[in-house]
Order: sequence, then structure tokens, then C-alpha cells
Amino acid sequence: MTTATLTPSARPSTTRFLTPIRQLLAHWLSAQFAASAPRALTAFEEAEQVRAMAVGLMNDDPAFAADLFAAADRHEFGAQA
Repeated sequence: MTTATLTPSARPSTTRFLTPIRQLLAHWLSAQFAASAPRALTAFEEAEQVRAMAVGLMNDDPAFAADLFAAADRHEFGAQA
């Protein structure tokens, strides 16, 4: 009975094979999880932010909150025209 022993020099080099695969995988993963540029808010979204601010100020300064609601409406409906 004979025994064959693999030595490091007898094994095929996996480095040459795996390095390009690792590079492709790293490139693909970085492209998948890259932070995208934030998009611009729509007029509706901006108006909703102003309305949320107005709700927060309603108890402290109701007149200013009413002005904010009116400004949000003007902004939103002005963008639709």
C-alpha cells in the first residue's frame, strides 16, 4: 500500500484563482451598498415639514403656527401651478 502526501508545492495555487473572484465580489458588494445621493424633497414633503413645525409651535405661539400653515399651503399649491 502506498500513500500519497500533498505538499504545498504539489497543490494548485488557489491564490491566482481566488484573487479575481474576491475583487469582483468586493466591487459588487461596494456597488450594492454604496450610499446614494440624497434626493431633493418634493414641494409636498417640504410643506409637510413646515406643517409639523407649526404643530409643535401651536401651544406656544398660535398666530405664528397659523402663519406657518398658510405658508406651507402657499408653497405646496404654488409648486403645482
